[in-house]
Amino acid sequence: MTVDEEALYEQDVDSLRSFKYSPKGVDAPSAVRLAKRLYYLEGFKKTDVARHLSRKNDYNQLVAHQFLKFFSFCGDTLDVALRKFLMQFTLTGESQERERVLSHFSRRYVECNPEVTLTDDAVHGLVCAVMLLNTDLHGQNIGKKMTMSEFVENLSGMNEGWDYQRDMLKQLYHNVKAAPLQWATEEAEETAEEDGMQATFLGHNPFLSVPDNATATEFKTGFVMRKCCVDPNGRRTKFGKRGWRMFHAALRDMVLYLNKDEHSFKKTTIYENLNNAIRIHHALATRADDYTKKQHVFRLQTAEWAEYLFQTG
Repeated sequence: MTVDEEALYEQDVDSLRSFKYSPKGVDAPSAVRLAKRLYYLEGFKKTDVARHLSRKNDYNQLVAHQFLKFFSFCGDTLDVALRKFLMQFTLTGESQERERVLSHFSRRYVECNPEVTLTDDAVHGLVCAVMLLNTDLHGQNIGKKMTMSEFVENLSGMNEGWDYQRDMLKQLYHNVKAAPLQWATEEAEETAEEDGMQATFLGHNPFLSVPDNATATEFKTGFVMRKCCVDPNGRRTKFGKRGWRMFHAALRDMVLYLNKDEHSFKKTTIYENLNNAIRIHHALATRADDYTKKQHVFRLQTAEWAEYLFQTG
């Protein structure tokens, strides 16, 4: 190891020791080495990176912190920084795991751009909004595109109770509209084929894998009325399938399962039929003020370009 490399190494170790998650007993030099190997893909594939960044233990928190140190987002708009990040590795895993990885990204973006005066959570909320905007603007054969005014309005009060700067949102909208976000996916698909494994997805977005049935948490159940407006492929729902229907809904992790009644919902067969399952990860729910035929209606727009109306009691 050269003198310069040794100096950089010691600097990395010092940065880890000063990190707020640094506990006693964690092997900081090992975390530095692993982060470097993950970034430069030394002995790892792009599909291996996310699982090391998404774990909750103290050691992997340090690894993720050091991994993000390889990225410089100084002066970058949020979409430019996000493009750099997503092209470096394949973002895989359960929704909670992906959220942890994106949280690390948000924290690093704030570190590199203190002048934006946004918290980590505020940036994370913008990341989700930008991803949804990307699928809305660039989805296949989707009908009415989200306008800039709608994008700004949807984020009203979402900056921890305050509004984001309008000029910043306008710039994000125009940037994403001009050039869609892209992320590394091909290697993940090739690896799955080589291993003889088939991942379960709701659609074709790599962010939308189905959660593990054995560990999924059920948050809410009850009856709702649903009306389909746009199918997950972005095409307008056929006329005969647009009517209102009652379902027994069960929200498990980030998937909303719709069944005929509460008795037909069986955990052992939850993945046998995903026709009425709706992935709500990076989805947007808003009051459907423009729909006046029924009361208590909200609109759900998913990251898979689908759009539904729901009525609740």
